[in-house]
Amino acid sequence: MGILKKDASAKSARSAVTIIAEGNKFTGDMNIVGKMHIDGVFEGTISSLDAISIGCRGEVHGTIRAHEITVCGLLQGEISCDELTIEDGGKVRGTVYSEQLV
Repeated sequence: MGILKKDASAKSARSAVTIIAEGNKFTGDMNIVGKMHIDGVFEGTISSLDAISIGCRGEVHGTIRAHEITVCGLLQGEISCDELTIEDGGKVRGTVYSEQLV
């Protein structure tokens, strides 16, 4: 899965991408401006007004709030978003509050 969609625009002030690479672990609370991609392990709380993607080797344990969330790996905890996409092989365990589930 790619980090950014083909139509991602650099026009927005929120175009930065935060990456937690495979082999890395982050614990704590994050407020993200722009997109975020996780291939490592994150434990805690993430808040973003943009998109968050969890790669096939990525894991998130905790609370995640974002406009759009795409899961190819594991997402466990409380999820709140406008759109949640679970790709083939993706796993979501917990409480989900979402307007759209794909």
